[in-house]
Amino acid sequence: MIKIGVIGEDPNDTTAIQNLLRPKLGAIANFKTICKNIRGCHLDSPKFYKTVGAETKSTSYDILICIRDLDAFKSESAKVLERQNWHKKIKDAANGCSTVLLLNIWELEAIIFADLIPFNKRYGVSLSFAGDPSSLKDPKERLKSETRKAKRKYVESDCKELFSELDFDKVTSRCAFFKDFLEDLRSRHKSFKAVI
Repeated sequence: MIKIGVIGEDPNDTTAIQNLLRPKLGAIANFKTICKNIRGCHLDSPKFYKTVGAETKSTSYDILICIRDLDAFKSESAKVLERQNWHKKIKDAANGCSTVLLLNIWELEAIIFADLIPFNKRYGVSLSFAGDPSSLKDPKERLKSETRKAKRKYVESDCKELFSELDFDKVTSRCAFFKDFLEDLRSRHKSFKAVI
């Protein structure tokens, strides 16, 4: 089995991505969230990089998936460079495992817009979106706004359950930043090429 460590800004994010990937990779990979107690802006702290080093040394991971929001559009090169530098520091800190960056344009919630069927069903709404979710600014706020008057309101912790219901192929075909991430992931292990 391929051992995959997952790091993110929030445990909801790491669980959500694992839930989206598990149907495709579950037969060949085991996932584990690492650095669980370090969140948000603390992902830029020296303590975080030290913890990455310690956790990848104590458990030998083949791949480390690093999830981070850009909170900007990809055209904002200074922000992109900042996140790439963050990823490079993780590469330097990780012990012997390959690292892959899932750089979310604005927020991870954008992925939900690639397949709105589970969202609409869960909240009893009829949100539609036809474009690439990479073009959306503040997707989390759009989801909250859409359910403001619904019986059930969207909250960030719902993300992990919603991601387990998303159509993987639809997400891949519609969401450019997720597709870029998958191409990078495919290149890290020959077993991935057959399943994603």
